[in-house]
Amino acid sequence: MANPEILQKLREALDTARQRSEAASAHFDEVLRDVPSGLPQPDGVERVRLASVEFIRSRQILLDAHLKLENFIAYGTIPDELESPRKPPAAKTDPKANITPRRRG
Repeated sequence: MANPEILQKLREALDTARQRSEAASAHFDEVLRDVPSGLPQPDGVERVRLASVEFIRSRQILLDAHLKLENFIAYGTIPDELESPRKPPAAKTDPKANITPRRRG
């Protein structure tokens, strides 16, 4: 994969992560607004917790995407998932490994 292609994929990943984070933030705010008294009911506690977990996860994904793009631009570091697959080294054959022992007897 050429450098311009890698840069484009990293920028797309960052944009996708940013959109996901913004959506998770909006959802979290919406869940909190649904609690009129500020004290959620038992099922509301779970909704707040789940929205919070998704928001935290989305922020971590955004941070990871940002760091990958920054490391590529600054240092030329290509993330593992974007590196070209490398062929494993050819296996060395041992001529003795294919020898069947003779029976004595």
